[in-house]
Amino acid sequence: LAWFNLNSFLLSLTLSHGMNSPIGWVFAPLLLFLSLSTVVKISRNCPPLTTFGNIEEDTTHLYGSRKYFSTPCVPFIPCLGMMTNYFLISQLSFFGIALLVAYAIIAALFYFAYGARHSILNDGSLQYAMVERHEERHHNEPTHNTTSTTTISVDEGVLT
Repeated sequence: LAWFNLNSFLLSLTLSHGMNSPIGWVFAPLLLFLSLSTVVKISRNCPPLTTFGNIEEDTTHLYGSRKYFSTPCVPFIPCLGMMTNYFLISQLSFFGIALLVAYAIIAALFYFAYGARHSILNDGSLQYAMVERHEERHHNEPTHNTTSTTTISVDEGVLT
C-alpha cells in the first residue's frame, strides 16, 4: 500500500508539474502502469471478507438469509479516491506541499508526544488491572498440586 501511495503521489506531481518536459511524458505512463499494477496486486493478495461481525459465514453474496452490504470494486474505488486526492494536493505549489508535509510531521509528533505523556501505562493502572485479572483467573481455577509458583510483581508490571 505504501508503494501505491508513493507511485500515485509521484504520478500526480508529474501530471501537474512535469508534463511540459519530455521527461514528464516518459515518467507519467511508467508511474501510471506501476500504480495500476500495484492496485491489481493488492486486489489479488487481499482475500474477500469472510466474517460479518463475529459471525463466520459466506458474506460474498448480497441476498440470502441475511442481507449484507458489500462495497463494490474494492480496492479499485478506494485507490481511485486516493489518486484523486493526491492529484488535488499536487495542484498546490511546491511551497504549499512542503508546508503540508511539515504540518503533518508536527501534528504526528504532537500526537505521539501527547499519547506517551497521557498513556495509562504511565500511572500504573494497567499493572494493577493485570494483577486483578490474574487473581480473578486463578481464583476460579480448582486447586491441585503443582510445583510451579506464580509471582506477581506490581512495581515492575511483570507476571511470572
